[in-house]
Amino acid sequence: MSAEQTQSESRPPRLTFGVEMEFLVPWLYVDAEDPHGDVKGLSPVLRLIRTRTFQPYEADDIVRDIIKGELGKHGLDGDVSAYRYSSEAAKEALISYAGWGVVGDSSVAQPFDDSDYEWANKYAWVGVEIQSPAEPDTPTAFKAIDYVRSILTRTYRMRVNHSCGLHVHVGPGAERFPLGAMRRIASLAWAAEHLLANLNHPWRQANINCRLVRDRSNMSRGMPTGPYHSSAIGRAGVFGDGIFWSCNLYVGQDVRHGEEPISWREENFEDGDTSGFEQTRQEGHWEPFQVDAEAPDTDTDRADTESSLDDEVKARVRRIGKGLDTSNEPTEPGRTRTIPRIKNPHYTVEQLEKFALNLEPYGGDGLEFGEGSCRVPDPGVFAGVRQLYECSSSCDIAAHMEPGSRGFINFDNYSCMELTIPTGSRTVEFRGAEGTLGPWVSTWAKICVGFVKFAVHAPAEEFLRVLVNCDISTREDGKYDCIDLLDDLGLPAEAAAAEKRIEEYGDDWGLEYVEE
Repeated sequence: MSAEQTQSESRPPRLTFGVEMEFLVPWLYVDAEDPHGDVKGLSPVLRLIRTRTFQPYEADDIVRDIIKGELGKHGLDGDVSAYRYSSEAAKEALISYAGWGVVGDSSVAQPFDDSDYEWANKYAWVGVEIQSPAEPDTPTAFKAIDYVRSILTRTYRMRVNHSCGLHVHVGPGAERFPLGAMRRIASLAWAAEHLLANLNHPWRQANINCRLVRDRSNMSRGMPTGPYHSSAIGRAGVFGDGIFWSCNLYVGQDVRHGEEPISWREENFEDGDTSGFEQTRQEGHWEPFQVDAEAPDTDTDRADTESSLDDEVKARVRRIGKGLDTSNEPTEPGRTRTIPRIKNPHYTVEQLEKFALNLEPYGGDGLEFGEGSCRVPDPGVFAGVRQLYECSSSCDIAAHMEPGSRGFINFDNYSCMELTIPTGSRTVEFRGAEGTLGPWVSTWAKICVGFVKFAVHAPAEEFLRVLVNCDISTREDGKYDCIDLLDDLGLPAEAAAAEKRIEEYGDDWGLEYVEE
């Protein structure tokens, strides 16, 4: 967003994104033997001085400070974001994400006794998380991710293991996604989660830190739990003081044509008085909410807004729910596939339990899959989409998609609590990818941004076609897979990169192809 652009302009803000790269850095005392000293081409190992008072836990801060210093040498300390704030409120919301961050993460760790990689036991290890600034989705921003990754990997010896994740946050800059956009993002996430999962190590599907929404969410389990504001505790207020929840009646609502964005509502929320706004949302009212406008006319024609697009999707979902209008065929991509279609894995309880057991040394275990677990049979794509389009607020959607903790695609930033914090995060978080130090970092970031961009901006017919194909993919192998999805999202270069990734790792992951 340019410095000259104002909030009242109709041009939508560009999507922004941020990446969290988790990895491990080995270190040795200066007088210790390098276990890989004879291996040519390796980056140097970090060395720390042994003193009488030095404690190994102090290495955590020392190593992270060294990495911060290295980024500083390349001009990556301080505010480097290209994002331009349109107001003081926008600056307040995003200033915390204006630079590169180097922090620790308690979930990133090397097992004390790694039986799979005995050489790893000869090092001491520090878990590191690199956080990129919130940047517009421009080619330069993605190149910056690769640039930092290359600086780190050529300067320091490092690795990833199954405790490491690659998280991507996608948001509309300093804005919040309105209700209509949230319905579409959540619907596509619900429909396509299993296809995105096939682009990543299968153990991630058993990882407690990125739970599958189709597997464990409140909606998939038929839980009656609503958003926090509708609970008895929420209605009473956190401390019994009857606080006003602006999430469902105001901040978490849609934005009609002619209305100011949600950030304006946050800035102009006084004494919990939203009566004027609520009047425009009553039955028979389709006019935009405008401050100091004349009393609304009940006969006002409905505007061409995102609400009309919602209705188009709702109508088609109802038809599909009745068994009508379900035929569909994937469109032919504008490029040639290099691999056959992938069979959608249907992991058994025994396989998932083995995945979880394998994750135990890395701290990703803890989910139950057998008898007594909270898992239920998959209700299907359109059973979920229908419920999401019936949600009355963004926080209601977040409650439906909540799987007991952070999900594979995480909507926690749109919960009741978060929507009432003016400086809270505005993003949807993609947590399903495992850690990597290769070029897949920027490719996965492009996929996540493209996923949201398609969900928000695709024509209704195209959006619904993809939902139908995702539904078909859960029932029929060889009809539609993760590569088809990326092509349909308008990501041909990322689809080609994903094919190479599957060719490289597919056998290790146990993926199978449909014979053609």
